[in-house]
Amino acid sequence: MLKRIADLANRAKAEWSEDARKRYDATSVSFDTRFAARTELGAMLAEGRKAHYLAQTDRPAGVAHWPG
Repeated sequence: MLKRIADLANRAKAEWSEDARKRYDATSVSFDTRFAARTELGAMLAEGRKAHYLAQTDRPAGVAHWPG
């Protein structure tokens, strides 16, 4: 029988103290915020690299050095 991870996690969380739930909730918000910021930064860096032809795959074939 397969068990879903969410089901296992929910059963474990049901046994947590109120303090543990509050800490988990606060940590989750912090993690989600940092993850979103890092994702946004990664997208910005990728756009910058592409705009300035900083990736090998962005350079036209046969061009050793592209403007910059």
